[in-house]
Amino acid sequence: MLPARSQAEIKGQIEKLWNPSKRLGQLVNYSGLAATRYSQLNTTPGPKFRHGTLTVQHLGRDTHIDYIAAFHPDQCLPVIVGTSGINGTVDGKVTVDMLQDLYDSGDFHVVHLESVTSVEHEARNQRQFAGGFPEGLLLYEALAELRSRPEYAGQIAQVHLVGVSFGGLLCGIAAHCEDRFQRGVI
Repeated sequence: MLPARSQAEIKGQIEKLWNPSKRLGQLVNYSGLAATRYSQLNTTPGPKFRHGTLTVQHLGRDTHIDYIAAFHPDQCLPVIVGTSGINGTVDGKVTVDMLQDLYDSGDFHVVHLESVTSVEHEARNQRQFAGGFPEGLLLYEALAELRSRPEYAGQIAQVHLVGVSFGGLLCGIAAHCEDRFQRGVI
């Protein structure tokens, strides 16, 4: 097994991806509304990404969460799990593009979970999600399920979270759940 990497090492690699454009035509991306609409554009993930569904017991009911994942074969590496904002899709452009770059570095496995507050997620699960602690707990439960899956369990050295917009809040709540429950998920 590879030695664990510190948060500072991994943060340094992720920070390299943040390179905001200074071009005048790109300033619209700094508008919250424009950025939200841009993040909802779908992209075509690379051929290494595979679709799947996690099923977890959440607040007494089965809840299904779609995801895409790209794992390097036969390697135990940190996995970066991304999640989008309020109505993001599993193929949402901003998060998937970032995860694709991390995967291409060869240093990480990557997973992108659909937004647990999206219309598609709510319709599939026949349940409304309002946004907040229950959704952060759901993210935590989904990560626990991901780690326990036989096809991934032996390949995950560490789990790191990255969230875009509302997904960032959910990542913070999931991290709080780890602090509270201490199950070794994150």
